[in-house]
Amino acid sequence: MCYLIPNNVKVTVVLDDDGTEVTDDGYLDTLQPHTTLVFLRPGEYFQSDLVKVVEGLQLLISSIKPEGIKEITQLLKKEESYEKLEMFSQLKEASLINIDAEKRQDDEDWFQGIDKKYKTKTAYMKYLAQRRIRSYFDSAKDQIKEEKDPKVKAELLGIFDKMKTELKKNDQHGHYFDRSSSKQKLCDEKGWFKCEGPFDEDACDQSHMINPYSSKLRRLGFMNWNLDHIIEKKREVIPKLVVAAKKKSGKKQLNHMEVYKLLFTKDNLKFVQYECHKKEARSPTINVDDFYLHY
Repeated sequence: MCYLIPNNVKVTVVLDDDGTEVTDDGYLDTLQPHTTLVFLRPGEYFQSDLVKVVEGLQLLISSIKPEGIKEITQLLKKEESYEKLEMFSQLKEASLINIDAEKRQDDEDWFQGIDKKYKTKTAYMKYLAQRRIRSYFDSAKDQIKEEKDPKVKAELLGIFDKMKTELKKNDQHGHYFDRSSSKQKLCDEKGWFKCEGPFDEDACDQSHMINPYSSKLRRLGFMNWNLDHIIEKKREVIPKLVVAAKKKSGKKQLNHMEVYKLLFTKDNLKFVQYECHKKEARSPTINVDDFYLHY
């Protein structure tokens, strides 16, 4: 049975497996065939089964006496305690942990539901990073396409062509999630990721950590982690870029690498667990003049 959604009804579309929001057609085109989507009415919140499991573990931990919590917190803050964190946070799947396994045949459970073209964990994790970066590119470009001034739009689309070339040079930053990479990866060599805290804080005060390489459940849970723009892409970066293009005069040229830095690099990205991903309006801003080349 098929239902039509009235044009006057506002809905939010998210992925069924991890709750990631589908913000535009560009991101939709990157999804695998038969991906299940969930449509939410205003005020509705989607909670995946994975989040329910995580919250159950949090309730379990909350029942521990204060002195025990203090000891555990101190233990988890130690760099050398990553494997011990796995023991606390993966109680239900402890028997499935296979952090070092890399090939499909060595950890078939981890690869359940993943296209067979991915032969290693690293290859799939690299794809996940690239998919996120591509979604940022596509959504930002779609925002530019809404510009009414044809001359301004043409110039800005030219900027995006340059950034697309730069993304190809950087392999679309697949190294962010690649534990084997020698570049600026966001994890250690075992695949442990640490939450960097909300955009307006220096660190995560809850010691959020995750290793998506360890088990299927952790891989799915990893989808609840986000690359968060400190200076907002949609509300700040792109609108200010449009203003810069319109105000440009004389021999001034737009600096595509400044835009690239703000959209795709760690200069303006923090990797955060969903609890630390604040949706509120932000004070960090950018100056329009920063988008011009300075000789």
